[in-house]
Amino acid sequence: MLVLAHVRELLEQAADKLRAVAPDLPVGLYSAGLKRRDLGYPVTIAGIQSVYQRGCDVGAVDLVIVDEAHLIAPDCEGMYRTFLADMQQINPQVRVIGLTATPFRMKSGSICSPDNILNEICYEVGVPGVRCGAQGWGTVLPGVWEPGLRLADVLGADRSTYNQGMRYVGTVYRPPSEANSYLLQATIGCSWNHCTYCATYEGKQFRVRPLDETLEDIAIAGREFGARVRKVFVMDGDALVMELGLWEPILEALRATFPNLRRVSCYATAMNLLAKTPEELRRLRELGLELLYIGPESGDDVTLKRIAKGANSADHVEAAAKARRAGMKQSLIFLLGAGGVERSMEHATASARLATAMDPTFLSALTLMLIPSTPIHKLAQTGRFQMPSVEDLLRELRILVDEANPSDAIFRCNHASNYLPIGGRLPRDREAILQQIDAALSGEVPFREEWSRGL
Repeated sequence: MLVLAHVRELLEQAADKLRAVAPDLPVGLYSAGLKRRDLGYPVTIAGIQSVYQRGCDVGAVDLVIVDEAHLIAPDCEGMYRTFLADMQQINPQVRVIGLTATPFRMKSGSICSPDNILNEICYEVGVPGVRCGAQGWGTVLPGVWEPGLRLADVLGADRSTYNQGMRYVGTVYRPPSEANSYLLQATIGCSWNHCTYCATYEGKQFRVRPLDETLEDIAIAGREFGARVRKVFVMDGDALVMELGLWEPILEALRATFPNLRRVSCYATAMNLLAKTPEELRRLRELGLELLYIGPESGDDVTLKRIAKGANSADHVEAAAKARRAGMKQSLIFLLGAGGVERSMEHATASARLATAMDPTFLSALTLMLIPSTPIHKLAQTGRFQMPSVEDLLRELRILVDEANPSDAIFRCNHASNYLPIGGRLPRDREAILQQIDAALSGEVPFREEWSRGL
């Protein structure tokens, strides 16, 4: 969630109030005046002057709350409209709530009307002695609001709204950018499940769910959510492993059930892609499978072998080429620290080289976390693997940003595992991102506190 205000006092007031009512909630501040540029928190409070040209840095959010919403320009100009347009581009389902005590303009009338960004009243309260009362004007961007959508629906993130009552087996996982997606569990576990750092599918024996169960889940979701579903993420760990004969009826059912469906995505491995024929991949794309999340984790073949990834860098380059030829987008994930102290620089340099060769639409960096019960954690306990220092992890990140040269990729390093949440576009924003990393290395920008890191 993002809270926007136009003056320093309102930012500090909002932060103080949130800390008072929710002391355990991590809250970040993004304001040049306060010398803070916190990103990647569940809630970020930001000055509009500081962020209005930095939508890519902020990344996808579920909800934007605008304090003093009457300051949103009535036409297509102004900082708020520029920023909110970027937010909608990044996440088409973003919700916007405006708060104001002055909901009328002399020239244009009410700030809340069907053609405005603020297009529905979701809450209104009168305060004695205040003309017009204190109004809470809650809306969503045009094209997202639907009749009957309640304030509870707006404030309750779609991650729960779309997935209540689903018959999930075990704990399920999805990328942060799929927070607003309907999660369809077509497979259980991961078909590979040997990566030394991963405990995500521990205890799950891989299997493909019976097709009739999956189709029944789609039908249930269709009755519950119907036209509200715009994105679907197919789980579990590498659902692309399913044969075309299973994918076809699933994708056809999704398209028939959700009339406003815009995108279907899933996790994939290089091995999954290499096992598919070009014709099969093109058919999947024709049916709506648009985006593949692939985690090479490293471009260094020695590191890839040590973490038991199951494929080398050349395999990943070939897999990416097959995906591109089929018209599929890729979101790549690299893992800072995966090479340990021993191969830190080799890991970073080779990862930048692989990111360039795979040329993704989205590029992300996460930080390795040593999870008890994983093989790499056991190696660390016996001294056979040493995690790089925070400063060395940032140096890995700097090499990745400095040397990776995709055509045009949205870059994110705002996952909760990272010590420095940053983002932008590569190569366009390379220098600005490097400046932020250098500021952190010199001590000008604080690292994320260890207690607030997670997976």
